[in-house]
Amino acid sequence: MLAESGSSCSTACSARKSLARNLLLRNNHTVIDIYTKYFGLCMLYSLSHYTLLSFKRGIERMAMISPHEWDDRLWQMRNVNEEYPLEARIERTLLETGLEALEAWAGAVEVGLGMEDQARTDIALAYGKAGRFLKQACLL
Repeated sequence: MLAESGSSCSTACSARKSLARNLLLRNNHTVIDIYTKYFGLCMLYSLSHYTLLSFKRGIERMAMISPHEWDDRLWQMRNVNEEYPLEARIERTLLETGLEALEAWAGAVEVGLGMEDQARTDIALAYGKAGRFLKQACLL
């Protein structure tokens, strides 16, 4: 058995939520990784086409910096939170995911650049909803 719903569930809906939560909590590290990715994609795809082009150039430059400089910049960004501008939050997300994951983020930017504005906005909303669900389900 992978997981079971709570004994206090009185409806099928509450049983499904309990089951999903129990499954997700079995590997909290994976859930945090997925949430971070969805949060980043939500932010990224909410940007305008021209801002995405700017991020593409930024990611290309980030790929060239040394690991020491990477760590220094991450330390400088450690206090960035929801109150900061979107660009700073995305930079922190990129830094947190690491240099190895930068290529995947570059691919996500390319995908975003290939979309019409409304389609990109719709996808940003979907990633945002999925991330909020994970956060709420796992009480992150």
